[in-house]
Amino acid sequence: MHWLTLAILATLSWSLVNNLDKIVVTRFVKSPLTIVVMEGFVGILVAFVIMPEMLSTTIPIQIAVIAIVAGILLYTFNYLYYKALEKSDPTIVAILLQTVPLYTFVWGILFFSETFTLPVYIGAVLILLGGGLATINNNDKAGKLKTSGQMLSAFLIMIPANLLLSINYAIQKYALAFADAQSVFVFGRVGGLLFALFFIFSPTVRTNIKEYISIKRIREWLFFILIELFNLLGVFLITKAYSFGSISLITTITSIQPIFVALISFIIGKFVIFRSSNAKLDELGSYRIISIIFITIGVYLISQ
Repeated sequence: MHWLTLAILATLSWSLVNNLDKIVVTRFVKSPLTIVVMEGFVGILVAFVIMPEMLSTTIPIQIAVIAIVAGILLYTFNYLYYKALEKSDPTIVAILLQTVPLYTFVWGILFFSETFTLPVYIGAVLILLGGGLATINNNDKAGKLKTSGQMLSAFLIMIPANLLLSINYAIQKYALAFADAQSVFVFGRVGGLLFALFFIFSPTVRTNIKEYISIKRIREWLFFILIELFNLLGVFLITKAYSFGSISLITTITSIQPIFVALISFIIGKFVIFRSSNAKLDELGSYRIISIIFITIGVYLISQ
């Protein structure tokens, strides 16, 4: 499968997760650290159930360690992301996420000798602009940000978080030169398990998890596992894409996530939640219509 298709499918999967995560954070588990610890345990179980043959796969020990470190970085990013959502508006956090490709372009040039033609760079810029425009809500008083305080709080968390995520992508790309995507994916989940084991000793985390080890909450656990399956699907697809695609362009493609999130939210609101009368086409907004145009042109240019 072409790297572009894999990257788009991964982004689509994560967009669905973003919408479902709102339910988890608001109704089930309100502690960001507890959520990530649970993700670590679920992730390793899912990885070994789906890919048991990886247990007997031999890869260089240093590559296995690199993949594990990548996993730890990813779960650290997840924790910081949830913390940013606690302190700020999702719109602001989504805007700040658009800085990840800026980091990866630097890593691509410095460590992977990635260079592109002018149309590809133009396409990348259009995708980044489209991703930013997709986060603006027409109903939010002409798209103005909430407060400078919120922006600063999210900025202080997301900028280092995005740096960690970009490093995760870069070292995964390096590991994939010596191992297959399945192995890198599974050892990344080992990193997630180590993250979970380290923080399981937190009294707050242990108390929260004990509350959820109950037959009464079986549906919530199944729902959480379903979300994590979609999340892991996205992680695996993006890992597979990195095995034969450019780190710079693949990460740029993930910037289309805000428009996918908006479209999925629109569809859920219109067709699932009692066919809400508020889910009108104009809720997508002129900014998002423009973002779709930018993204479409950008994807076309970088795929040539």
